[in-house]
Amino acid sequence: MRLTRRLVIVFVVATVIATVADTILILTGHQDRPLVGADFVDYWPAFAVVSDFAIIYGAKWLGALLIQRDHQEEQEEQEQDGDE
Repeated sequence: MRLTRRLVIVFVVATVIATVADTILILTGHQDRPLVGADFVDYWPAFAVVSDFAIIYGAKWLGALLIQRDHQEEQEEQEQDGDE
């Protein structure tokens, strides 16, 4: 249950980061409309690839970190239950 909630948080944060990056590009005049899907690759191919890798590997790393933390918490709970 905790893992699911945390993964949802990770994906929400990744979406917010992508939205902020898109907004910055609009506000700085580099684009006149939000970029979606293939349009993003047409305008900024290198940035699209880098941002995709950052989001994918960032989410993967955060997910792995959260899974590891969940396992540690479960082990600590089991040790506490064993001590009692």
